[in-house]
Amino acid sequence: MQTTYKCKNGHKFKDEQGTDIKCPTCNEHAEPVRWNTITGEFPKVPFGLGIKKDLSFIAETFKETIKGK
Repeated sequence: MQTTYKCKNGHKFKDEQGTDIKCPTCNEHAEPVRWNTITGEFPKVPFGLGIKKDLSFIAETFKETIKGK
């Protein structure tokens, strides 16, 4: 199975899995690229009215402008 590797010079390439993989461009040691890693926890988002509050404000403003005409 082919894996994506990256050398210290930033070259990315695909090669068969194995030990001591060398970059074909610069002949440096390459390590597998780690995909989809999460380094911390997601921040907690407080729940609230959110978009309902915003839409209510827009509706009230719209009603006031109609009454003013």
